[in-house]
Amino acid sequence: MSRYRSRIHFGELRHVPVGHFPKSALLPAARWDGSIRWVDGSTAGIAKTDALLTFNYRAGENAYRERVGLANSPRHYGGQQVYFRCPRCDGRCCKLYFRDAGLRCRRCIPAIYHVQATGAAGAALYRFRKLRNRVRSGTENERLDYFPRRPKGMRRVTYLRIKEAALRALERYHSALDVRLAGWLANLGFRLEEDR
Repeated sequence: MSRYRSRIHFGELRHVPVGHFPKSALLPAARWDGSIRWVDGSTAGIAKTDALLTFNYRAGENAYRERVGLANSPRHYGGQQVYFRCPRCDGRCCKLYFRDAGLRCRRCIPAIYHVQATGAAGAALYRFRKLRNRVRSGTENERLDYFPRRPKGMRRVTYLRIKEAALRALERYHSALDVRLAGWLANLGFRLEEDR
């Protein structure tokens, strides 16, 4: 867990997803100008010409202009899936992040996801809450002993499968906490009853 503490999380970075743009705007022949605004108030101007997006943005005192290529891939049942081309590695991606005054894909940035920094207990708790929220949305902050009843319209088999997976995740959470508590007690000089 300590090896991840100094690394930045993807959630802290400004990003641009492909889904932000209307599908018609990313067609090869489309041309348009627009902008994107983030929560922190910063903006970037975007211009689309042929198969290129041009981003104009500021990082600190400097102004930058970066071109990002687009790649199209056919879908199984017709239509096209549009991807960004990472300006650094030229790989396809669905989301670009602003890092070190440049646009990068997730493979080019030494960042981690929030769950990777939480350890085994945090990951298990995140999984439990995600499954519980899948059964009934808005329950991610409820007490741990709460699991919602089967909602009307959900198949019983599906509900039981989700509930079983959630309870397994909750069991992993408790066992990870037990291991952590045993480590803390050992550091303090206490011994558990099983060890005696």
